[in-house]
This record gives sequence, C-alpha cells and structure tokens, in this order.
Amino acid sequence: MSKKTRNPNRRTFLKYAGGALALTAGGGGTAMNKAVDDIKVKNPNIVIVDYCILGMVSSTSTGQKPLRDKLEAQKWYLYQSGAGGSKVLDGTYLTPNHTDFVPKDANGKRWNTWFADYHFDQVWKHINKLDGTFTDNFFWKPAVNGDWNRDGRSDSQNDSTVGTWYRQGMISHTNRVKTRTGKLVTGNFGRSGQPGGGEYGVPGSIERRDTPSASSARPGRPKIKAGKTMMGPLPQGHGPPCRSSST
Repeated sequence: MSKKTRNPNRRTFLKYAGGALALTAGGGGTAMNKAVDDIKVKNPNIVIVDYCILGMVSSTSTGQKPLRDKLEAQKWYLYQSGAGGSKVLDGTYLTPNHTDFVPKDANGKRWNTWFADYHFDQVWKHINKLDGTFTDNFFWKPAVNGDWNRDGRSDSQNDSTVGTWYRQGMISHTNRVKTRTGKLVTGNFGRSGQPGGGEYGVPGSIERRDTPSASSARPGRPKIKAGKTMMGPLPQGHGPPCRSSST
C-alpha cells in the first residue's frame, strides 16, 4: 500500500477498521507482512485477522479443490445417511462433518484439526504479523440436518444433543488454531443467540479483546467474562475458506 492512500474505500477501512484485506496466502508472505505493517502505521489500534470457514466448501472453486479432495478421500463430508452416499448441501455449498464422529486420517486428524493445520500452512506460515484468526459460522447449532453421528439416520439441526456435537467439533478446531498460531481466536456467532449460549458463541473457545459496558447489556444476554473476545457477525458463508481480513 502506498503512503498516500487515494482509494476512498481504503481510507474508510483505515479509519474505522472495518472490511476485508484481499491478501492471498501462499508464497507472498513478505509483501503481505509489509502490508500489515503499513496499515498499522496508519492505524496502530487496528486488529487484522485472517478469515476461515470450517463448515462450508465450494463445490466448484478451483482454489478449494484440495479441500474437496481431502474430504472425499477421508469420507469427511456430512451425508444424508451414514458415511457415504448423498452429501448434505448448505445452499450450494458442500458441508463437511466437523464432529468427532468422523474417522481419523493416517496422521490422527479429523476434519476439525486437519483444516486448522491447513489454515496455518496456507496463511500463518506466510503472514506471521496477523493478530489472529476469524472463524465464520461459529454457531450454536448446525444450519442443516444430516447424519452427524453416522448411525444411519438423519439428525435434526434443532436437536440439543446434535448442537453439542457441533459445538464440540468447533472447539476442537479453534483450540488447534490457537495452539498453532498462539494468537487471538475469534469468530462469527450470528446464530448463537440461543438459551444458555447467548450471542457470543461457545464459552471457553473464543476470546474477546474488550469488556462490554453495562449499557450494552440486554435482558436475556449472558454475561461475558473480561478478557474474552467477540467479533462478528459476517454474512453467512462469506468468502473463501482462508483469507485475511480486518475487524
């Protein structure tokens, strides 16, 4: 980015710290890290995170072919019934099964941890000056029905037990991201406004950088412990599986 930021959208981005950085990982780490540095010179308080989405994979994107290949090889998709056959779609997107009911691969990983490592290799190895990660669709329950526990029957997305499986898988993913990066872990909790879960996601897995003021409290909103982080929401299913963004 030049010293003179002539693009009005960039000026808005720098002033309000809202939007996404169109950085592509994989070999251009020097330029990407410099871009992060340049932005922070102009706005030292900005928090720049890379964007990932665990639970949706494009059925056509060339860039996501490695994900589809791994999902297909390990049979890690969410299926209508069992461990094969008709795959569950969320709109036009394929749905990985990120629960612990899927088998481990030869390296002892399931989709939830394998994708975290893929995310690290694709982004963090090249852009190590990012402040953290943003996991989209970190919801209290699934968006779709499917055979999450692979017992031959489709499970309702509204079943509380299914929601527990779903959240446990998300926690495995974010814990792995935290272990690999050592940085801020946050996400989109747009569907997490449920009794006991609140709109701030799953306790114990997401950090917050600010403490909400008393005036922000609303009836039914759960209390948030200081030191945790909440960011979001972004539009559901927005963007590729890994990219850099700012919040």
